[in-house]
Amino acid sequence: MIFEILDFSHFLFFDSKISVMGVPKSKPGRMRARRRRAFLTVSVPSFSTCPNCGAYKLPHRICPECGYYKGVKFVRSAEERRAEIRAKQEERKKEASKG
Repeated sequence: MIFEILDFSHFLFFDSKISVMGVPKSKPGRMRARRRRAFLTVSVPSFSTCPNCGAYKLPHRICPECGYYKGVKFVRSAEERRAEIRAKQEERKKEASKG
């Protein structure tokens, strides 16, 4: 056969077990491409106001400013965390000055 005449031994990819990927017969039309991309739009997130502090937040999420969600405190605010760190630092200074 023709494979016996031609020497394909130097091609590593030539094997009967290897399958070839499918190739499209024609390029997709503009309408099909646009229809496929119709849902790739970017939407603006909706914001709601926090009933506790009045800051803007995402709905059904904890307020990043005050840490409240539905009237219950879940997270300490940044100001509270800073105050706790300052209090700990002052305690350490007092302990160091005593000892």
